[in-house]
Amino acid sequence: MRDVIINKNEITKGEFDELNEIYDFDKFTPEQVAITMLSINALIKKGETEDLSTEEQDLIKSGTLELKNLTKYTINELIQGQIIKSDIYTQPKQVKWLDVIEKSETGEKIEKGIFLNTPLNKQLNRVGITFEKGKAVPSKSSIEEAAKEKEEMEKAKKTMDGSEMYKAATALIRKGDMTKQEIYKKMMGKYPGMDKDTAKDYMNKAYKAVGNDYMAKAEVEIEIGDDEEKDEKDENGNGNGNGNNVDKAKKK
Repeated sequence: MRDVIINKNEITKGEFDELNEIYDFDKFTPEQVAITMLSINALIKKGETEDLSTEEQDLIKSGTLELKNLTKYTINELIQGQIIKSDIYTQPKQVKWLDVIEKSETGEKIEKGIFLNTPLNKQLNRVGITFEKGKAVPSKSSIEEAAKEKEEMEKAKKTMDGSEMYKAATALIRKGDMTKQEIYKKMMGKYPGMDKDTAKDYMNKAYKAVGNDYMAKAEVEIEIGDDEEKDEKDENGNGNGNGNNVDKAKKK
C-alpha cells in the first residue's frame, strides 16, 4: 500500500484523551491496520492473475479509502518514571452502534452498527447501511442486487400463484354452482399472499376467458345450423344445390 499516506501526530496520553473526549474517534491498533493492509495487498495480487468478484473489488476500494482516512497518533505516556511510546490510529466516527443487541441461534450476542452520514461513507456509498460487528460489510451494490433478486423471486411467485388461481377460478366458473363473490373469497383463502387488485384481475380474466369460450361455441353451433338449413332448402329445390344434395339425388 505505497500510495497510502497516514497523517502522523505525537502527543501525550493526556492530550489524546482530551481529543478523544471531544471527537469520540473510531480507534484501531497497529495490528488491525496491518491486517487490513495485508488483506488488500492479497486481493490486488489475486487480481493480477484472475478476475475479482464485485465484493472483492469493493473491499479493495473501501479498505484503501479507509486507510487514507486514518490519522496516526504516537502517544507518549509516563509510566514508572519512563516515557512509553505507543501508536494508535483514528478516524472521525463513521459508525453508530445500535443499542439493541440481538442473539444468534447459538446464543451469541450480535452487535449491529449503522454507517453515519460522513464524507467517507458518502464516497463509499454506504450511508445508512446496517451491518453486524465482526462480519463483512455488505456493499451498496450487493444490497441492491439482493433486493432485486428478492423482488424478482416475489414477482415470479405471484405470477405462479396467479396462474394457479386463474386455472382454479376458471374451473369453478365453468362448474357454475358458485357466485363470483364466493369464488373470489375461496381464491383469496387459497392464495393469501396475493394482493386484492391482482386477484381481482385474474378473476376477471378467468370470467372473460370462460365467456369468450362459450361465445365461440355458440358461433360454431349457429354456423352448423345455417348449413343444415341450406341443405333442407336444396333438397326441396329452393337452394343453389351442393355436393350433399347431388349424392341424395343419385340415391333416389
